Amino acid sequence: MKLYMLKSGRIVYTDNTVEWAKWFNNIDNRRIGYDKIGDVEISTVFLGIDHGGTARRLGDLVLFETMVFGDSRDETCVRYTSLASAKKGHRAMRRRVMRSARKQESNLTDQERAAQRARFRLIRKAKNEDA
Repeated sequence: MKLYMLKSGRIVYTDNTVEWAKWFNNIDNRRIGYDKIGDVEISTVFLGIDHGGTARRLGDLVLFETMVFGDSRDETCVRYTSLASAKKGHRAMRRRVMRSARKQESNLTDQERAAQRARFRLIRKAKNEDA
């Protein structure tokens, strides 16, 4: 099994399982994106092991994954072959979850709606500061 690490945005192969395990154990090394919107969590990570299986084309390592936990998309999983596509996919999933949350907002009380809008504003502000 081939092991990979993500260092300064570059995918690096290693055959040193001890080094890889220490690196892998730190989620900050692997986390590409994380958002919590209400009770829904969206997580995009570098997997460290190719998840493309035998069906993948030669050269297309599947090393990134976005998962959703909570709401109707619970355990939705999307995998990617590049850091850029993983970042783009994370942003797209965040937009879908936020749209879904806004639709559910119509069933909330005025106080609950105001609190949820405040959370959305904080998320948007944080994302704009990260960009």
